[in-house]
Amino acid sequence: QWDYPNAWPPLQHMVIMGLDSTGDEYAKDLAFEIAERWVRSNYRAFNETNAMFEKYDATVVGGHGGGGEYEVQLGFGWTNGVIMELLAKYGDRLTANEVFGSEELVSSAQINSPVAPQVAPLVTVLVAQTTIAAACIGAIFYLRKVNPNERYVRIPTH
Repeated sequence: QWDYPNAWPPLQHMVIMGLDSTGDEYAKDLAFEIAERWVRSNYRAFNETNAMFEKYDATVVGGHGGGGEYEVQLGFGWTNGVIMELLAKYGDRLTANEVFGSEELVSSAQINSPVAPQVAPLVTVLVAQTTIAAACIGAIFYLRKVNPNERYVRIPTH
């Protein structure tokens, strides 16, 4: 459920903030572009369904994600939180109109820009690191739930 084409708000947030914090102007511009597309996609989904989703389809502007262990959840807190954070950070620059060209999504390999070859490996590394970190955190919580440390379970009697 975490794989393509699903796009998850916390992972989008991590990539956007990671790129923005590099100090590199190309990376910061890419962070803004990703943020603007994410906000616009969420806005379209909300206008069409009156709901915010847990995950979105990265290939369809306004499309909700699918697959996984359960039905797509509506009104998910982290979706709302990420949107609020992006609006707070970029709200003064966001526009209602598509300024990056067609709303049809394109891969970074299709972009005819001198920046794309330099930024694509950075984005790939950031996404991979974020995915690995999310998996590790999930595994830690799962293991603590399944096999809790006795020190945290028993109340001392002395």
